[in-house]
Amino acid sequence: MKIEGYSYEIFKSISPQKVRLYLRSSGWQLERRDLRSDVFSNPNTGEIVDVPNDREFRDYAYRLEEIVRTISDSENKSVQRIITGMTITASSDTIEYHYYPKNNEIGLIPTNNMIKIIDSGNDLNNYAYRDFCEYRPAYPNSNWTGKKTLQDIRLGPTLPGSYIVQFVYPLMNGDEKSYGTTMNGELLISNVKLRDVCNKVETSLSAVVETAESGKKEMDPELKISYNFVSAMRGLEFDDADVEVRRIKVMDKNDSFSRPVALTSSIFRRISDIERNMRPEEMLSEQNFVGRIIEVKDPREEKDADKSADFKIHFIDTEGKHKAAYISLCREDLDLAYGASKDRKNVSISGKLVGAGRNKRIEDPTAFRVLS
Repeated sequence: MKIEGYSYEIFKSISPQKVRLYLRSSGWQLERRDLRSDVFSNPNTGEIVDVPNDREFRDYAYRLEEIVRTISDSENKSVQRIITGMTITASSDTIEYHYYPKNNEIGLIPTNNMIKIIDSGNDLNNYAYRDFCEYRPAYPNSNWTGKKTLQDIRLGPTLPGSYIVQFVYPLMNGDEKSYGTTMNGELLISNVKLRDVCNKVETSLSAVVETAESGKKEMDPELKISYNFVSAMRGLEFDDADVEVRRIKVMDKNDSFSRPVALTSSIFRRISDIERNMRPEEMLSEQNFVGRIIEVKDPREEKDADKSADFKIHFIDTEGKHKAAYISLCREDLDLAYGASKDRKNVSISGKLVGAGRNKRIEDPTAFRVLS
């Protein structure tokens, strides 16, 4: 019986090597091989799959569909996840950002929120890995030599259900013939640095949420979690949606259990207290900003002057570098900002520049005016 939503063309597009790599990285053992196929077994369940070694075989797509069904039953995993694991880079861990809109609009996401999740995910990868390699309480910018490692991270396809943004961390380099194995026949990880990134993102997210849930307003320094990482988490805060983060392991799945991390409106109120207490001293002083409004985000259903709307302003800092930050305005400042955005006029404002990466904000704004 054909798997709903997947044509035989999709199954035929999955190479035998991708199937073999998926099975090896998931702990299946090679029992025997010949010119036509390789036979793998699941040591935990005893299930057997026979992988044809040429997709030009007339029945290749049908046999691959049967393999996917067998793996799904054996691993108690959805068909969608198995096919995704075979079609994206094999032997890859993933971190998934599940977007749950409060209006129950399942499977869809506003464009700006999608961009925000991708930007925040990139920042979390960057600062988590930097915390792992050269921890400091805060970093002045996002640039450092280790950032090159992150260029191998990919975005995977979304999955049915909530809208899911997948960050894919390939753990292997090269083709199947170049992969090393242990005495037990398990694949050796060749891209250990990306496993380190993935581990640190997962453990740091969990630690920050656990600290917030316990009512604490300061992070334990021994956890080596920077202000920048905590600030990047706030980029996943949405007025109209919650986010859940899941780590999906491909290799070494039995070494620990990965718990989903829930990022809800209530927990973000506590995370904001942690972020505020971690701010470096230079963020506590007021600055003057001159720039242009490049983005308007107004969630209000009616133009209520007592409620605020968010703007994004592009400016040049004291070092002559281009930067952007969000700012929340209300009342008469709101009308002035709308006018400046429409007429593409520069604005000036005073406030405190806080946040890190793509999540910078100007807090306690005063003296907002439009420049002629």
